[in-house]
Amino acid sequence: MFRLAKLSLANRALIALITVFASVFGVITMSSLKQELIPSIEFPQITVITSMPGASPEVVDKQISAPLETALKGVEGLESTSSTSRNGVSQISMSFTYGSNLDRARNQIDRAISNAKRSLPDDVEPQAIAGSISDFPIVFLAVSSDKPLSELNADLARLTVPQLQKLDGVRGAEVTGGATQHIKILPGLWPWLPPAPASSPSAMH
Repeated sequence: MFRLAKLSLANRALIALITVFASVFGVITMSSLKQELIPSIEFPQITVITSMPGASPEVVDKQISAPLETALKGVEGLESTSSTSRNGVSQISMSFTYGSNLDRARNQIDRAISNAKRSLPDDVEPQAIAGSISDFPIVFLAVSSDKPLSELNADLARLTVPQLQKLDGVRGAEVTGGATQHIKILPGLWPWLPPAPASSPSAMH
């Protein structure tokens, strides 16, 4: 360290020239760097979604999730998998190491799905979806009306969403926050009530 300081003090003009050159080069290089407000970041994760309407979670897990998860274990760069089976839907999330070529992984996943179709029901079609920052919504529109919320939600889904999807550059549009109707059935037993005792006519004196 002492020798470096001594050498720098002995060659002040050269050190100043190198400093100026490095500063100018840094300014020029900084102006040519690509800058984005929201850079496109691709997550090392791919999700395989399969729809089987009307099937129970047990059937979905046995006939779809289990065979697919076994077939997808041979994909290169795969770190872990997790599957979720719901009514009529199977979702398998696949996590890869950072730096993995997701295009190559996607091709391997498609081949694995094709090989696994022999053991899957005939009417199902698995789809592989890769996520990135570009998949996030970039425009949110709020709508208010005097109509009931359920009616407004139906009108937006029927009229507005198709028009938005026709715009150039729009990948998708959906309505959130609208009221929907659900039927909730809870199994149980009606409380047993003993029959009321028969009343005898009272005697009048």
